Amino acid sequence: MVLPIVRILTAEVEIPKVIVTKVTDFIGGMEPSTAVSLELPP
Repeated sequence: MVLPIVRILTAEVEIPKVIVTKVTDFIGGMEPSTAVSLELPP
């Protein structure tokens, strides 16, 4: 998963917005990801 690397990067570099998703979000019939399933902060 790249999310830990993105967290480090955004702590070091000013990035105004990061959009997090999964490939399965674009496959019909699959459940969309949620903030909880992606382990995002509230």
